[in-house]
Amino acid sequence: MLYLAARKLGFGRSGGFAALIIASLTPVHFILSREALDYTLAVPFACAWVWLVADYAQRPRVSRAVATGLLLGIGCYSYIASWGAMPFLLGVTWLVYWQAGGPWMQAVLASGLAFAPAVVTAVVWLQAHPSVLHETSERYRILETNRPPGDQLRVAQFGASLPLYASYFEWSFLFREGGPNITTSTGMIGVFLKPLAVLLPVGLWTLWRRRREVLGWPLVAGLLFAPLPAAMSGHEYAIQRAVLMVPFAALIGACGFAALWNARVAVWRAAAVLLACAAPVYIQPFLEDYFGPHRHRSAFYFDNANFQGIAAQITQAGNVPAVYLKRDLDAAGARWRFYMTTADRRDLLARTFYVSDAGEA
Repeated sequence: MLYLAARKLGFGRSGGFAALIIASLTPVHFILSREALDYTLAVPFACAWVWLVADYAQRPRVSRAVATGLLLGIGCYSYIASWGAMPFLLGVTWLVYWQAGGPWMQAVLASGLAFAPAVVTAVVWLQAHPSVLHETSERYRILETNRPPGDQLRVAQFGASLPLYASYFEWSFLFREGGPNITTSTGMIGVFLKPLAVLLPVGLWTLWRRRREVLGWPLVAGLLFAPLPAAMSGHEYAIQRAVLMVPFAALIGACGFAALWNARVAVWRAAAVLLACAAPVYIQPFLEDYFGPHRHRSAFYFDNANFQGIAAQITQAGNVPAVYLKRDLDAAGARWRFYMTTADRRDLLARTFYVSDAGEA
């Protein structure tokens, strides 16, 4: 979908392939995709959204507006940050409709109505489960940010979140070290490969120069908005919560590559070739570390209780009267259920108890 979005924006085949390569070789995207977590689920929705709004800008049709509203509505359920990102993209969509002309009022109404069922469904569900918002807030603002309850309102204030937001655009974070979380970064390479540090400004300049023919400003808006939900919830350098930066940065970088590749001046085309050749140079040491020493550095954070080894010992022990697991173990219930089901020892699930400390056992 990223390739099609780049082509629809007018970046050509070179830009389409560049977008795919940039996203595929982005270290954080590679890591999160292998972990198969929900962080990346919003990415295809963002790519499809770019294609839809670009298509509407070229040929205004209400049917495209309906499809966009449905897409963004469904996208709200992809990842928790999408409840902020998808309404924002809908607002950007309406500005595109107004800018493109045509039946823009009908398009705004149609996309809004198509988006509405997602909101109505959420409201009805929250009324049936009123504690969800508070419990989710507790998890994201206290457990993951290590902040006491009294700091929650302060973190939610936009002014206090500005330094956190700015952290997502620091050079060392983007192109040198990445985030401090060992499960989303090796700590030895940035969120993006360094060639993108050249392609991004070239892409931004190209989008500005071609602003009358290329719908580029929504890409910039998406890139700038992507870290905002994470910053507002008190997270800094948490690229897994701002992973929507990846498709928008990839498309802007692809625009820059296409501009260099299609330039009439030989030196600019040579620069495009040089940047393309530099990508494998930067990705190789990352892969060597990721599949090597990083596995040992991150093992404790992925499974600090060695569930697999413990499960193997217990399932082979024969008669086990009871199993006690601490509540603060990461995903303890899901992990234990998986290993017991795999070993065909579901009988132990009924004798598993979760405690807050050893005294409860």
